[in-house]
Amino acid sequence: MGQYDFVCNVGAELIGSDGWADTLRVHCYWKCNGWRYNMSPVYGWVTCNGEERLVANGISINFQNNQGQYELGWSDYRLDRRQGDYAVSYSARLRSDSSYISGARSSGSGSHTVGSLARHTVSYNANGGSGAPGAQTKWYGSVLTLSGTRPTRTGYTFQGWATSAGGGVAYQPGQGYANDANITLYAVWKANTWAVKYNSNGGSGAPADQTKTYGQTLKLSTTKPVRTDYNFMGWATSKANADKGTVTYAAGANYTANAAITLYAVWELAYVRPRITNLTISRCDSAGNISESGTYLRYDFKWATDLTGVYIQCQWKPQTANWGSSSQKSTTILSNSSSKSGTITKKVVGSGAISTEQSWSARVYIYDSKGTSYATYSSDMSIGTIAYPIDVRKGGKGIAFGKVAEADNLADYNFDVQFRKNFKLKTPGGIKSFLDAVYPVGSIYMSVKSTNPGTLFGGTWVAIAGKFLIGVGTHTDTNGDKRTLSAGQIGGEYGHVLSIDEMPNHNHSIHVAGTRLDVNGDNNFRVQVYTPTSGGDFWNLGLARSPQGSHDAAITATGNSKKHNNIPPYLAVYMWQRTS
Repeated sequence: MGQYDFVCNVGAELIGSDGWADTLRVHCYWKCNGWRYNMSPVYGWVTCNGEERLVANGISINFQNNQGQYELGWSDYRLDRRQGDYAVSYSARLRSDSSYISGARSSGSGSHTVGSLARHTVSYNANGGSGAPGAQTKWYGSVLTLSGTRPTRTGYTFQGWATSAGGGVAYQPGQGYANDANITLYAVWKANTWAVKYNSNGGSGAPADQTKTYGQTLKLSTTKPVRTDYNFMGWATSKANADKGTVTYAAGANYTANAAITLYAVWELAYVRPRITNLTISRCDSAGNISESGTYLRYDFKWATDLTGVYIQCQWKPQTANWGSSSQKSTTILSNSSSKSGTITKKVVGSGAISTEQSWSARVYIYDSKGTSYATYSSDMSIGTIAYPIDVRKGGKGIAFGKVAEADNLADYNFDVQFRKNFKLKTPGGIKSFLDAVYPVGSIYMSVKSTNPGTLFGGTWVAIAGKFLIGVGTHTDTNGDKRTLSAGQIGGEYGHVLSIDEMPNHNHSIHVAGTRLDVNGDNNFRVQVYTPTSGGDFWNLGLARSPQGSHDAAITATGNSKKHNNIPPYLAVYMWQRTS
């Protein structure tokens, strides 16, 4: 270098380091050969990692003190760490526009190695199961999405991941993991359970449901259902088996199967109430000959019991009287009999008092040594009057067809009735046809058959499709919603999309977990946010940097705004409205 020559030198020093980056200060120097002059203007630049910055902008340099080397300026570079070490180069250059000596010079280059981001390992332990995900690498400052792979375990359901072998669920597959630390996650398992239900199968008092847990023996309930006249034998695994008498489990037995089941009570018949079969009761004469004009009753039937001490009674009364009233009459056929079965043939009762001008009810009553609480009554049998084509009641206030007129103000038919013409009814609104009395204009007719009611009753009917019926008037529901509806009003919809006004009042909150500011030129910083919902999720939000003021962050919307079903459980029917 000549007496008046100069060169450019570069220097660098590490002035800061954190988990995110190194901060490297790069200097630009003017080196002269010992002369004493003032130099102006002088410019200097430094470059690091490909980014050049102006550090001296037309400055004056005083070399009167023979300084030899003069620092033109410096700049700090923040060098982000990456997933692995990497090298950056740096250099400097200067230019003199002085009239005394001018020109441009460049320095040599230096190099700095930026250390890798810290890395951590997330390991998985199936904790008694199998198929745990492989280990994952978590880099410093990042949010790792945990593996979506779920381990399996026979008889258990995977619940999530814990931070210790016996801990509770802390993470779910696919959730974000933000901690900068090594960790082993342990599968959390819940043993599968199955419901064991009981069906009393005709009885009552079945035990309450029980829960069978995988790998554990369940002791079935010792509670036994009851059923009148039956003995409980045990439990079957199906109704068909129970009805066949196949017992699989006794009360209090061990149940080891890992499956849901309904157990059906198996019953053994302990006692059958007395039986009456082939019963006929007819009008007859005193000799037991069946006769329409007879004033006696003839009983014919078979009977059977499980026990002796049999008591059988024939009972009868006028049809208009009540059983147990003074009008009821009876004749005892058997009392404390040692037989268990028998046939009653041509038993004549009534003593000639069964009037042909009156209808009667008759039955058989039987019990055995188990007592009257287990008595059997046969079904009532109706004994009609003598037959007349037409009979007018005394006083002219009643009429009957095919029988005796027994009541006032009544037309009593003992024949099938056929109308060849329309018939009319007297109503509070006047004499009306059957159709107008039963289905006036405006009436609604419903059926699961598609037949137009006009073909059944006449009139003109219009089909109603796709509508529910609701009562006319003003009503307030349990939520305080008051509505007034008028006849013929229509409304409603099959599906509905909620508007904002219809959504429940709610909010979304975020918690700022940390920030990172990039000072090297793009004027942006990154905010890492965590949502404190169940499981939690992480996002990185890019926000514009400003010295003060507020910043907006958007949370991505979800949902697809589809309609939800508005129709309650229903039975579809054909509906018609009469219009004329």
